[in-house]
Amino acid sequence: MYSVKWDNKTGGIKLLPSGDGDVASMVRPVFYEELDILGFGKYWDYPKSEEPLLWSVGRSYFYNGEKVAQASGGGFYEYPKLHIFKEGLSIEPVDVDKMVKENIEIIESVAHTTLDFISEMYVKYKNKIDKTVVAFSGGKDSTVLLDLVQRVLSPDEYIVVFNDTTMELSPTYEFIEKIKKKYSNLMFLVSRYEKPAIEMWREVGVPSKIHRWCCTIYKTVPTIKLIQELIKKETPKILLYDGIRGDESLTRAKLSHISRGKHLQQINIHPIIDWNSAMVYLYIFMRDLPLNKLYRYGIVRVGCAVCPFESYWKEAILWLKFRDEIKPYLEVIEKYARDRRCKGSELKEFVKEGVWKKRVGNKGLNLADKVNITEEKDKATVISINTPNENWFEWIKTLGKVVVGNPSGYIEIKGIQYPFKWQKTGNNIKIKFTSKIKNDDLFYIKNVSYKSAYCIRCGTCEIECPSSAIKIERDKIRIDEKKCKNCYRCLTFIDRGCIVADSYRESKVVKSMNNIARYRTFGMRKEWLEEFFSDTDKWWIENKLGPIQKISMRLWLTDSEILEVKGNKIILSKTGELLREIGASDLFTWAIIWTNLVRNSPLIEWYVQRIPWGRAYNREELIQTLGEEYRVRTRKNAILELVQLFDYTPLGRELKIGVPVKRGKTTTAIEKIGLTNESDLKNLHQLAVLYSLYRYSEKTSRYHFTVSELYEASAIEGPYKLFGIPKTLLEKILIGLEELYGKNWINVELVADLDNINLNPTKNSMDVLKLYAGVEYD
Repeated sequence: MYSVKWDNKTGGIKLLPSGDGDVASMVRPVFYEELDILGFGKYWDYPKSEEPLLWSVGRSYFYNGEKVAQASGGGFYEYPKLHIFKEGLSIEPVDVDKMVKENIEIIESVAHTTLDFISEMYVKYKNKIDKTVVAFSGGKDSTVLLDLVQRVLSPDEYIVVFNDTTMELSPTYEFIEKIKKKYSNLMFLVSRYEKPAIEMWREVGVPSKIHRWCCTIYKTVPTIKLIQELIKKETPKILLYDGIRGDESLTRAKLSHISRGKHLQQINIHPIIDWNSAMVYLYIFMRDLPLNKLYRYGIVRVGCAVCPFESYWKEAILWLKFRDEIKPYLEVIEKYARDRRCKGSELKEFVKEGVWKKRVGNKGLNLADKVNITEEKDKATVISINTPNENWFEWIKTLGKVVVGNPSGYIEIKGIQYPFKWQKTGNNIKIKFTSKIKNDDLFYIKNVSYKSAYCIRCGTCEIECPSSAIKIERDKIRIDEKKCKNCYRCLTFIDRGCIVADSYRESKVVKSMNNIARYRTFGMRKEWLEEFFSDTDKWWIENKLGPIQKISMRLWLTDSEILEVKGNKIILSKTGELLREIGASDLFTWAIIWTNLVRNSPLIEWYVQRIPWGRAYNREELIQTLGEEYRVRTRKNAILELVQLFDYTPLGRELKIGVPVKRGKTTTAIEKIGLTNESDLKNLHQLAVLYSLYRYSEKTSRYHFTVSELYEASAIEGPYKLFGIPKTLLEKILIGLEELYGKNWINVELVADLDNINLNPTKNSMDVLKLYAGVEYD
């Protein structure tokens, strides 16, 4: 997009068609309201004008291109500190009209290109869809989007939908009404969940970066249901225009102008994906569009009042300007802190530093697990559920044919009948399966039990179901057995198969991971592996490593399955011999090492399962996310080992599993990017993907599974969890594997609603290594 420079003639900014600008594209105008809130009136004289007075990049303030102040610190309970570089300023407003004239040629050129694109997309898809929708959030980007759309499409060709999370700030609701009046000829609809969000905060627990239940329940569910009700179809086809921009986040930066929706048969159009912040504001000034007052107060992004992904800066503005509006949410967070035994200044620090944003389990929620599952000596499985919220016998229908008598019955899963006996005592129920249950079937039965125990009828499963077999009727769940395809989507879209059950999960995930920091503060290094492979026998006697480094390397090699313990000896394994033949310089070797580490290393398993793709994580964030079950020193050592692994091996920069972010020579953060495009995938051989699929099949004891399940939150391994490969690219790889190596290795069915992967039960992951190495192994 266009670069930006300061324009001292107008006090504003100017767009340049080249990359010669000296201003960050995330520049924003600063109004007198923000200066008043922060206390700049003590140092400067400025008018209370409608026009902007200064510009801001990050926390730095610029007047006529000169940096005149900077803010630091701030958050809930804390005022930001002002650092004034030029006192006694008498500030004049930006000459907006002149600034617009200086930029009009570029703005109109970009706008007309965007208008043409909006029109082209509508013409292309209008006969293939049921409805065109414009998403409106009340922010500057969706304001620009709506204005662009209404310039080229007639009012009867689309609807505008505002999703009210009930967590919006008052200026947003005021702005929505202003926009409705401005575009009074348009159909505005509001989607809203029936229960206010603050009630769900109290019921489910504070949302966090791990437990993002609020996005699903308060954004996705009500919007989809609104569209379904409007069109009178369970799976309507939608063309959706939104105001997503690429420079807002790493994830959004990877989007193209068109993408597919997750739930509905939805085509998402992102007309301003390439626009930068400067372009957005200049368009608003050019078109004299209204602006949400939140921007005038210094808030950079409009959204929910309190959010685990929000910046300290926004929290500072909220604390200074909207204290009464955020008070109910802070009270819930403070109660959560007290329940975690925080007191006094420690409690305030807990809130201010965002410790609540890193919540993983139910610690501090004062909740007991309602589900108890045990295996008795006769291999019978007993499930006890205390006061289930929903009927277990209804949810079990998602697994297959159910026959229920009193006191016995059976469930048939993929042709296998599992008889059970059941007993109800008061509000509690006990189900005893009288025969051994296959591991994968037991997994699904457990999730059925969690769902029935914790279900609050939030509607998420209803929209996740691809066959519309789940309905909420008269405050209870009903499964339509005729529609249900037993695809298990409702049981696998999230851990435990239920948003609430996942939120209530005991904080045991990391506790069970013994020796999380077992590598003696060192990560594996490529040069160490090269030395080891060059002369394995000699390495045990003579190497370049220190004593502690040698112990660390031995542990890494063992967890990579390059070494194995046989009796009292540590020897090179079959995998190790094959990888030695392939060599440490081959990225295939590192892909195999990573795949094996996920299975054997508690630290790597945690990273794969608990750290989402698509953004950077600083060291402190990783340390906090690891969990309070470990001492701080243990957590710091574990993250040091992880950082070094990515820093000194191709796993980091080349396979992009954890790209080191440097400040000087110091790695300050890890960016979990993944192999998200075809160019990246040149570093990953197709057989490494096949290896990961066979490992997955061996772990789950299934050689027949689906592409979709590999993308479920509950997936234990697989190409997406390991390498971050998008679904569309994985499907291409699967087709390529079948074409190159034949159905004797892999057979895929990617037609219509099918996304089946069928592996050969007579082969295994070791055979894939042999195939790549081109050697036979006895």
